[in-house]
Amino acid sequence: MSPRYPAQMASPETGLFSELKRRNVFRVAAMYAVAAWLVIQIADATFEPLGVPDSAHRILILVTALGFPVALVLGWLFDWTAEGLVRTPDDPEQEVVRLRSSRRIDFAIIAVLVLALGMSLFGPEMEFAGYPADARASIRSIAVLPLENLTGDPAQAYFVEGMTEALITGLARIRSLQVTSRTTMLQYTGTTLSLPEIALELGVDALIEGSIMLDGRRVRITVQLIDARNDQHLWADQFDRDLGDVFNLQSEVARNVARRVEARLSTRETELLADAGPVDPRAQDAYLKGIYFANKHTPAGALRARRHFEEAMRLDPEYPHGYAGLADTLSCSPMHTWAIAGEGEDATPIAVMDLAWELANRAVELDADLPEAQTALGLVRLYRNWDWDGAFEALDSAVDISPSYEFARRGRGFTLASYGELDDAIRDADHALLIDPLNAQVIHMAGQIYEWSGNLERAEELYREATAVDSANPNGRHALGILLCKSGVVEQGIALLEESLQISAGDPLIAGDIGWCFATAGRSDDARSLLADLTERSALEWVSPIARARVHIGLGENDEALAELERAYKERAYGVVTLDVESIWDPIRASPRFQALRRAVGLRDQNSASEI
Repeated sequence: MSPRYPAQMASPETGLFSELKRRNVFRVAAMYAVAAWLVIQIADATFEPLGVPDSAHRILILVTALGFPVALVLGWLFDWTAEGLVRTPDDPEQEVVRLRSSRRIDFAIIAVLVLALGMSLFGPEMEFAGYPADARASIRSIAVLPLENLTGDPAQAYFVEGMTEALITGLARIRSLQVTSRTTMLQYTGTTLSLPEIALELGVDALIEGSIMLDGRRVRITVQLIDARNDQHLWADQFDRDLGDVFNLQSEVARNVARRVEARLSTRETELLADAGPVDPRAQDAYLKGIYFANKHTPAGALRARRHFEEAMRLDPEYPHGYAGLADTLSCSPMHTWAIAGEGEDATPIAVMDLAWELANRAVELDADLPEAQTALGLVRLYRNWDWDGAFEALDSAVDISPSYEFARRGRGFTLASYGELDDAIRDADHALLIDPLNAQVIHMAGQIYEWSGNLERAEELYREATAVDSANPNGRHALGILLCKSGVVEQGIALLEESLQISAGDPLIAGDIGWCFATAGRSDDARSLLADLTERSALEWVSPIARARVHIGLGENDEALAELERAYKERAYGVVTLDVESIWDPIRASPRFQALRRAVGLRDQNSASEI
């Protein structure tokens, strides 16, 4: 005999399923999911063009997620009937009269689900809030304007500049984006130019602008991404962070920008843009101060930078940026060891490079994906060890990690040129000019590479540009003065060199070049007087033997010039690596001693000769 009530014989699972169906819980769940999806789609389409922060989008998603269980509970308890909202009876025998539209609601739910599936499959090809996808995808160059300092404290300028540089550093790791470097962007601090005018000057598609506020240990940064071609706002957000976590902003902003401009990130780029762990905010603060002073490119600035980097290392021995910052400062200035050696310290390049070697290796050990560390390691391998292959390996790694990091491009371009790979060097120089067009250091280095390649007209143009961009930087005048002397415009060349010597506070290398110009112009007494000054000065402090060698070669004293070059090799003086490309050494190029010297430096063999 069959049971009178078969449902009572069903399993608990079947009974629960039937009860959920009877109470329309499944229908409510589907309706809520569809409604939530529609709301989020509308938010996706409207929030960004309206400048609504991303945080509002995240809050909306959180609220809809939290509302889901509430909707299920309400669906269990109530029914929508012809009489309105009524409590669902607990007894299945009691029925409520539901609206006839329920079936139509089911069909509507199915239709919207089909629409959602279609958009998930074809959505990337659709237009976004009236802003075409192909227009967003065409953004391939970007610049970060200096963040506005809302702290009200001018003493926090180092922190604001540091955070601007951090945002640039994060974006520079995206290979498909050309990112304008920090030095150029700082020229626009307080500018009155409009965004389209700035973009036109820089030749970029998009700009990031924002502000920063400090409140105790909390940092609030507001950023917005703008298509500068039409002043269209693409994205805006506000970030509140603890000081120890603030550097992760560079990765978070970079990921957001990549998504907004539809830049495809490789697996490697995704790894590079992952958040790092928190750091001691005191060490981070010391590092930012070090960067601030190092970027002044002055003797006093370099020495202050060193002290701050050392403080960062002391406060957090596991923080790689402190090691990388100091290694970077040391490795890029072997010609100016007087600028970074403290009182009573050994100021010879070999001593400075030994320290830089230790620091760069430690920085890479702590974080091999830090482009500053790899760049410093590459230059130390070159200047300290004459290890060209090792230098190229590290510099290639730095460029691979951060394609828009101009110092890595500049360092690799210089190394390629010194090694005789001038075509590749010019490509790096041109790329560095593209991403940092208002940096006198970059312009000067590009001029050197063009001069070494034989394009003197382009070299002169760049040297003049470097001087115009930064009149306080002696390098442009120095290089232009030598070039003019080589071209026979001696008096004008000497005048520029003397200006450069005064600006540099007596750089011995510039003094040596003035002596060379005096000698080649027939002013031998003046040349010998300068040579005597350099010799006297070297008894009190380290003076590069390259400076004396240049005066000797101008005077025709080839043996003395060779002796000074051999001394420069032993002391690891800057300039030895450029023996093959510096035309000033042409009178002794065929000498067996010169050929032995260049082989000892690791330059490619050209003539057979005895070793030093």
